[in-house]
Amino acid sequence: MAIQPHSDPLLCPVATYNSYKFRIACIACVRPHPVLSNVRIYRLVRGVYFPNRPIGAEWISKHIWFVMNKISRPASMARPRARALGSTFALAAGASINDILMHCSWALSTVFDTFYRLF
Repeated sequence: MAIQPHSDPLLCPVATYNSYKFRIACIACVRPHPVLSNVRIYRLVRGVYFPNRPIGAEWISKHIWFVMNKISRPASMARPRARALGSTFALAAGASINDILMHCSWALSTVFDTFYRLF
């Protein structure tokens, strides 16, 4: 399977990757390993305005929360969790339940059906 361009350039993962490579990836973002002092880590995810600074899990979570709030839904429906939305759409797109369980580290399909399947 290969990543294919999207017709809308703003949603195109190929254009996003090429832009990232051109604008961000050429700038070094190296940090020491938090435990192993002789190891240095080359950070992949980093700030757009300050590409020499890495972005941590908390910042990524805030961005995911922001995007998830943009999804239209009835006023009575709570904001879906990213894990639930991704898993549900993967199933709708034809992924097997076994692949979803393995990717999400769920032991039983009842966990997915009870807590994460949205429709």
